[in-house]
Amino acid sequence: MQKQSQPSSDLHDGLRVVLLVIDNAGQIVHANPAAEELTGFNAEALIGSDFCSALIIEAQADSERAELKAALADSGRICRQSTWRSPDGSEQLVVWSLSPLARDEFDAGAGVITAHKVSNLAIEESEHRLQAIFETAVEGIISINERGVIEAVNPAAEELFGYRAAEIVGENVAMLMPSPFREEHDDYLANYLNSGVARIIGIGREALARRKDGKILPVNLAVSEVRLGGRILFTGFITDLSERKEHERQAEQWRQELERRVELRTAELARANEELEHFATTISHDLRSPVRGIQHYVEFLVEDLGEKLEGESKRDLKALAKEARELDRMIEELLQYSRIGRRHEEAEPIDTRSMIQEIAERAAAHGDAEVVVDGDLPELVAPFSLLRQIFQNLIENGLRYNQSGTRRVSVSASLTSKTPARWLFDVSDNGIGIAASQHEKIFAMFQRLHRDDKYSGTGVGLAAVRKAVILLGGEVRLKSAPGKGSTFYVELPEAPPPCSAFPEVSSTQ
Repeated sequence: MQKQSQPSSDLHDGLRVVLLVIDNAGQIVHANPAAEELTGFNAEALIGSDFCSALIIEAQADSERAELKAALADSGRICRQSTWRSPDGSEQLVVWSLSPLARDEFDAGAGVITAHKVSNLAIEESEHRLQAIFETAVEGIISINERGVIEAVNPAAEELFGYRAAEIVGENVAMLMPSPFREEHDDYLANYLNSGVARIIGIGREALARRKDGKILPVNLAVSEVRLGGRILFTGFITDLSERKEHERQAEQWRQELERRVELRTAELARANEELEHFATTISHDLRSPVRGIQHYVEFLVEDLGEKLEGESKRDLKALAKEARELDRMIEELLQYSRIGRRHEEAEPIDTRSMIQEIAERAAAHGDAEVVVDGDLPELVAPFSLLRQIFQNLIENGLRYNQSGTRRVSVSASLTSKTPARWLFDVSDNGIGIAASQHEKIFAMFQRLHRDDKYSGTGVGLAAVRKAVILLGGEVRLKSAPGKGSTFYVELPEAPPPCSAFPEVSSTQ
């Protein structure tokens, strides 16, 4: 061998680090004194020799040579642990690494190998660490050889399978599998060793295991492959999935029970809807007809008796006519309310500002009243009639229950921080206000806080507001005090809740 750069070679020779320079074929072209000391061979004996054949024991030489050639071809780096032989036949465990070599050091050199001997103490400490991990691991660990024979079993695997290690070490691992996997395992292992095609090794999957008592367990199995010397070992890491599977089974039972209850509830709601439809029809025809009959008879009495009615009789007849009209109006409002949720209307993009301004113009057309829209209002995807139901009732109520010189309602909206996007509408008025004790009551059907002679209405409007808001997947709440006006907060989603259609409703006034 001819050294191309003597200063670099001298520098290598002065190092205490083991250095071996090899060419592209894996032959040694330079060995420093530290390499001679570690290997027991002098430099002349090493130079020109195949690195793997000269230094690595025969059982490992072929596999290490393959790793070395692959690294040299890619100018890559590797780090390996091998058993090296000495001239006297003794062996030692050595950790060695290959790095690409700069061309200005050795023209013939392709890579440089550094190495150090693993001391017996280091080996012993490593073995102790590995044994501690093996013994204390919560997963079951079983190691087998290439013939499927069990060589090691940790305590967690003993507990999992119900066997003591002494009972299964030396036996085929197939004994821990139920049929038909037990009968197929040896063929699978042989096929893998011949073809390299893995179904579990290096992949991991759920499988079934068989305990000593015959019980079949669901497990997660991950298998790793290790080649030591000329031997191939497989290590299986096994986790008992029984508890998880039981939870999944219970969850599936609960899901099925929930589906059953939903189906029952849906059927009950369908029946209730049919009954409500029948009830609405009954009110519309059987109850409303007599009420209107009363109205007509009162009108006939007024026409027939005319001036003959005096004093209290005349007042009573007028009161009867008024009550009949009020009852007819309440029946109509009840019919309107009952229709919410029973007919369908598709959601559509709605410019809420335009819609509310239209409502405001009509509501403020009579008397000293103004409706102000503050700032930008969003576009929502919803059934038009539902949104109109909400804002028309709130705006009209704000103007109706109001004794201010100039009755005023303002509407604004802001985007909340919730996900998915939701908008909070603020509908405020300078009206008479509502006592805190009545804040929930006013959303119930036919709940009125004032006499008819003071404020008109039937007590259905706010009930319809709440129902429409809920159908849109929103919320409504109130902030108010007597004499300080009212603010209704309506929170609505930017897009509709997940359903195909919405109920069509009429405005309840």
